[in-house]
Amino acid sequence: MLDPPIVRVVKARIYIGPAPAGSSQSFFVKADDGETYLLKNQTNPQGINTLVNEVIGSSIARLTGAPTAESVLIEVEPDFLAVSNLPGVPLGLHFGSKCVADIVGPAKAMIPLVDNTHQFVHVVTSDVVTNNSDRNNPGNFLIRVIAENPRRLEFIAIDFGHCFGHAWDESIVNQSGWCGNMLPEMNPFIAGTQPFAGPVDACKKIPKGTVDAIVDAIPASWNLSAPKSTAIRQYLLNRLQTVDQLLEAHRGSFPNWK
Repeated sequence: MLDPPIVRVVKARIYIGPAPAGSSQSFFVKADDGETYLLKNQTNPQGINTLVNEVIGSSIARLTGAPTAESVLIEVEPDFLAVSNLPGVPLGLHFGSKCVADIVGPAKAMIPLVDNTHQFVHVVTSDVVTNNSDRNNPGNFLIRVIAENPRRLEFIAIDFGHCFGHAWDESIVNQSGWCGNMLPEMNPFIAGTQPFAGPVDACKKIPKGTVDAIVDAIPASWNLSAPKSTAIRQYLLNRLQTVDQLLEAHRGSFPNWK
């Protein structure tokens, strides 16, 4: 049995409307798989590198066990543009993130109340691997009500556009350290003598073939150059194997890490 693709491709079918916030001018669409997605297009104001970061950052997050929505590539075809009246959106493949239902807020105040505080270590670990410089941002995570039990809440990490410091080139292979951007509300829940053991182990087990598949999923139309492609692969392979050292360097940020 073949493994599923790292990033699925779906086709935009129905334009729903603009996102209520955010500087990337995203919008909601229903795709041919019946699901609703938030689409970031190639010409968004943050630049096409944001889409590259989204694909790679969200893929690493899922592989390390962080709670996050599925990411896809969304194909925009002439028939969709003809009825959606979206000026400036080109044909081709764009980034999409599956919409999360039953969102509640204010999100930051509700972080200590979620049912999946045990997954905070996975969020931090994936952010360390990808050097996510924008996690402490109320627009980059969601709190949702768990449908099966309305008294339970779940934390969902979203928006990976500022991974790798947002703008990067082939010099990323020389990047060391972690920017330390995190949600302080998470830190008291990261406790014990080896709180990051699970996600660190998951990182070290991600093979080169999987890293290659993630980077290979980037569409050619997004203009990821060969030198940058090679550099991000080398960067990721190194970070996945040294994430425990990067976390240790910030041990003081976690008061209950014994």
